[in-house]
Amino acid sequence: MPSPISKNKTSAITKKTAQAIIEKPSLEGVREIIQTAFPVGYDPDKLLENLRDDVFFRLKKRLSKGKHGVIVEGDDARQIRRAMFAYGTDTHLPLVESVGEIYRPMVIRNVREIEKEYDCKTPTEKMLAEIMVGAHTRILQYSRRLDQSTRLEGTNKDLVGYYSMMGKELDRAERHFFTALNTLKQIKSPMLEMNIHAKTAFIAQNQQINATPPQS
Repeated sequence: MPSPISKNKTSAITKKTAQAIIEKPSLEGVREIIQTAFPVGYDPDKLLENLRDDVFFRLKKRLSKGKHGVIVEGDDARQIRRAMFAYGTDTHLPLVESVGEIYRPMVIRNVREIEKEYDCKTPTEKMLAEIMVGAHTRILQYSRRLDQSTRLEGTNKDLVGYYSMMGKELDRAERHFFTALNTLKQIKSPMLEMNIHAKTAFIAQNQQINATPPQS
C-alpha cells in the first residue's frame, strides 16, 4: 500500500521548517509543521500542483511534437483521474461510477440540469443535486429489477423476500430524493423578512396580514 505522504518535490522541507524542528516547537507548532511541511498525497491542491508542474508539462511537450494529439495513459492518466475524483462535485465522476454504465450519461445530464435549475454554486448545493440524481437513478434501477422479477412465472419464499427488500430500497431512495429536494429548496428560498407592528399577525407565504387593535 503506497504511503499517503507526497513524494514529489513539494514535500521538500524548507529552511524555515527545518529551523522550527531543530528548535523543538510547541505542540501547536508541531501541528502546523505536519499540516504545511508534509502534504499528503491526497491533498487536492497538491494534486493540482503536480498536474500543472509535472503531468501537464510533459503533455505540453508531447503535444508540441504530435500532429494529431497524444494518448494520456499510465501514471499520467492515474493522476488526472485522482484529481477528477478530488473535485468530484464539479466533475461528478464519483457519482457517475456509482451507477450502472447505461445510466451514466443521464446522470451527468440530470445533475447539470438541476444545478442550472436551482443555480447551485456552493459545494453543499452541488452535493444535494448529486444526492437527488443518485436517488433518482436508484429508483429507476430498483423499479427495473422489480419489473423484471414480476415477469417470472410462479413464486417462492426467496422471491417474496426479494420483492420485500426491493420495495424497501425503493421507498428509501424516494425518501432520499425528496429530502434532498426539499433541503435544496429551503437553501435557495429567499429569507422571509418581517416587520410587524401589531399585537396579532397572521403570516402566510409571500404575504402579511396584520390585525391592528381598534382606535379608542
